[in-house]
Amino acid sequence: MSKSNHIIIAIDGPSGTGKSTTAKLMGERLGLPYLDTGAMYRAVTWACQNEGIPYSAESDVVELAGRIQISFSDDGLMIDGIVRESEIRTPRVSNEVSHYCKLPEVRSLMTEQQRHIGNQKGCVLDGRDIGTVVFPQADYKFFLVTDVDVRSKRRHAELLSKGEQVSFEEVRENLLERDRLDSSRATAPLVKAEDAELVDTTKFNIEQQVEHILKIMGVVVTS
Repeated sequence: MSKSNHIIIAIDGPSGTGKSTTAKLMGERLGLPYLDTGAMYRAVTWACQNEGIPYSAESDVVELAGRIQISFSDDGLMIDGIVRESEIRTPRVSNEVSHYCKLPEVRSLMTEQQRHIGNQKGCVLDGRDIGTVVFPQADYKFFLVTDVDVRSKRRHAELLSKGEQVSFEEVRENLLERDRLDSSRATAPLVKAEDAELVDTTKFNIEQQVEHILKIMGVVVTS
């Protein structure tokens, strides 16, 4: 693969498969911007919760999603110019993000922003509908899967390291519920694109995941 500023790499899969970290590291290796699309939906969810807007108030959710300014800095995601990286990663947001992001109008707004960014510079994107909806013409597509107990263990350790008091069972139940909601929603459900490469990350650590995907792409990158 020759390096290009306009290469689009789509990495999809359920929550907890290491998509975001893998995509970020691949961006660094390949000199491409990384776009955390899941964080954008978390931003909408947090903003709605912060203003007391339930996901059942669909018109209010869509209005707020179109009003807030989402951007990225070296410190993470920003909402209206303020870094909210830690706020959008809480269990409260995780528990409800699938409900907010299933709204077609919200997905349309976020998809438009994601395409705008990707078409400008090329990038590595991770999410649940990148290879099927956002960039069906992506140069490379990967769909990551991982055993649910392994995913739960990873996410539980991550939350504990951030000081969140949550049980393993709660994390596992949340992941299974998110899988169900993401896979069953009417608009842009979580599904593997026909031309995506399936990658089982159950027995890989993050570095091994990155090397495995780069090898599939035919890229040799020395660290």
